[in-house]
Amino acid sequence: MAATTVLRVLMNEFSCKIRTGGPKDADADLDLPIWAGVLPIKSAPLPPLPPVPEDAGRVAPAYVTDWR
Repeated sequence: MAATTVLRVLMNEFSCKIRTGGPKDADADLDLPIWAGVLPIKSAPLPPLPPVPEDAGRVAPAYVTDWR
């Protein structure tokens, strides 16, 4: 199953396309002062958090903590 990443940005600051491969700028756009590179993003698992504050003292089971 593919992972999904959510990134929140103000749309009046920039826009983003998600696809594979490098930039494919039109020849007419190559001289524009706009950066059109690739920003790689890496996801990594972090320690599990309890589902609700009342469970803060409970330890997550091994099938959760050992997940990679």
